[in-house]
Amino acid sequence: MKHFPDDDTTNLTRPRYTQFAVDKPYTQVEGLRGYVSGNGEEVQIVDNVKVTRQAFGDKGEMTLETDYLNIRPNEEIVKTDSPVVIK
Repeated sequence: MKHFPDDDTTNLTRPRYTQFAVDKPYTQVEGLRGYVSGNGEEVQIVDNVKVTRQAFGDKGEMTLETDYLNIRPNEEIVKTDSPVVIK
């Protein structure tokens, strides 16, 4: 992790983003690089991105692979313009 005080952004190496929520499956995102905006409202995970959603209820585990994800944690939004493989 490398923090830049001038704009309060952070660069990450081998980041892991984990979502825990009541009545929702545990979900983990990992990649080779990441960036966090100065206000913490935007997290970008880049290169060999893998999302793993734990099995829950009657649904099995799901994985998603892509090259880029933009995560907006406070809005519970995740998006990408890159191709995605879902398994």
